[in-house]
Amino acid sequence: MVSGNWHQGIIGIIASRLKEQFHLPTIVMSLNNGIGKASCRSILGVDIVLQSFPQSFTNLIIEGGGHSMAAGFSIKEDKVNDLHDFFTERFSNSINEKTLKADSIVTAKAINLSLWNQLQRLGPFGVGNPEPRFIIQGAKIRKPEVIGVDHIKCFIADD
Repeated sequence: MVSGNWHQGIIGIIASRLKEQFHLPTIVMSLNNGIGKASCRSILGVDIVLQSFPQSFTNLIIEGGGHSMAAGFSIKEDKVNDLHDFFTERFSNSINEKTLKADSIVTAKAINLSLWNQLQRLGPFGVGNPEPRFIIQGAKIRKPEVIGVDHIKCFIADD
């Protein structure tokens, strides 16, 4: 995603949220005075270490750095389409079906305020300490209700 309207201080946050929502490597770029400042976030199995990329990539960027899961770089605005082509070619075959990963399997009866309070003590959550994910074994959705455009309120039972 590229925009001239985003402040450079928020592009990393936007990239992280998009990566979490869509489970895809994400690049968010802010353009200003002909220079793009980009923030990248990746997923397990898709390494975005800029220094390991071929010369064809390093010729595109002005400067950059990072590690396998997050990176940032600067690029001239007239190279953005070339950058898009590079990443599409490099990563289109590495992104497989989304894999469901969970930290634990629980029953609906095990989910209560005590569990919630214990989980909150594990925070703060973010890069390097993601929110825990659970599979609710035998879950049955009861009384689903659409709220707004893209939210559902429901009860979960295991009986």
